[in-house]
Amino acid sequence: MFKNFTATLPFISFCDYQKWNSTAVKNYYIFGTPTMFLLNEKREILLRPNSVKQMDSWVDWYLVQGNEQTKH
Repeated sequence: MFKNFTATLPFISFCDYQKWNSTAVKNYYIFGTPTMFLLNEKREILLRPNSVKQMDSWVDWYLVQGNEQTKH
């Protein structure tokens, strides 16, 4: 059911059906759902935003910083 529900989402979704006993809950300090992480191309965590708005702001800032660094 989870795979069918998330198949069309434009982002990676994960569920191991272990609820709050999951290794991911412990390793990534999950205390509520949904929990978002912004990953780089190596799937390393760049940001753990509290909201979509915070993620949008961070991405905008990150893109500007990248553009500024390439100018020098």
